[in-house]
Amino acid sequence: YGTDADSNAITDPSARYSRAEGIWVEKVHLANTNYYDFHIRACWSAPGSNVNTTLGTIVRLYDPRRN
Repeated sequence: YGTDADSNAITDPSARYSRAEGIWVEKVHLANTNYYDFHIRACWSAPGSNVNTTLGTIVRLYDPRRN
């Protein structure tokens, strides 16, 4: 985040931005269940603040083929 080294980041030295913010999704499936949870998370720097802002939510999708 921010100035942290990130091996997953795509960098371009000629780009006009100095940093990027992040959003990512993680899929979680527990054995013997008929649903998938998707953990959606984001982080960014809020304007006028030196505190990093984070937000997360979970979306559950049911798979009718799995009973």
